[in-house]
Amino acid sequence: MQNPYRLESMQNKNVLVLGGLGFIGSNLAIKCSQMGAKVTVFDSMLKPYGGNIFNIAEIKNKVELIKKDMRDAKQLEKAVKEKDYIFNCAGQVSHVDSMKDPYLDIELNVVANMNLMEACRKYNDKAKVVYAGTRAQFGKADELPVTEKTMPQPVDVYGVNKQAAEGYHLLYNYSYGLPTASLRITNAFGERSQMKHGQYGIMNWFIRLALENKKIKVFGDGKQKRDYLYVEDVVDALLLAGQKKEAMSLAGSRQPHLMRDS
Repeated sequence: MQNPYRLESMQNKNVLVLGGLGFIGSNLAIKCSQMGAKVTVFDSMLKPYGGNIFNIAEIKNKVELIKKDMRDAKQLEKAVKEKDYIFNCAGQVSHVDSMKDPYLDIELNVVANMNLMEACRKYNDKAKVVYAGTRAQFGKADELPVTEKTMPQPVDVYGVNKQAAEGYHLLYNYSYGLPTASLRITNAFGERSQMKHGQYGIMNWFIRLALENKKIKVFGDGKQKRDYLYVEDVVDALLLAGQKKEAMSLAGSRQPHLMRDS
């Protein structure tokens, strides 16, 4: 029996990775390139959100790099044309920053994604679009473990905006037939994650502190439980979501595809 979770070939597929210089996006761009895809990396490299050209050093001569901002609708319209897959890994990911500057978070996590949906609707409604959502959309869940049916209750501006962006992706599937899927990713860690501070994820930050023999500060009583996902598994899940028709058939159920480690 064939393994339903085996990745298919990406040979000569045209792939656009939005936020492709960031943590998850760069790992995804590298994997797609290694699988034979023709990869375009689209990244604004806005400081301090983690985009770093060093992240794709090993494939820099094999990919096209577009240094543009998703808030620029015209640039997105050009970028989405003739793409087979679009992996949407761009955005502002700091809970704290979203509360400090909510209007900027709306621009980066809502307006930018609406620009993408409109660009696909107008210029490439056949591209398979996979959105990198977040566990922050669930916020403080009433019950654990969470499932696709758990009611989202975001506790910050970031979570609310990510929920809105996911909703736009699924709405355009439902209303226009755009093949879209969304994965709510929880606490990813691994290669190419920035380690300057713990604002965008604590695992790699804790590893740096340990390597430097510094104290690791834990808030609360230390009994908190978290799910952690290795970035290679995240990348495989994003690719599977794009390749499998079942993941793109959301119009009937209107339920998001939740990525979890169980």
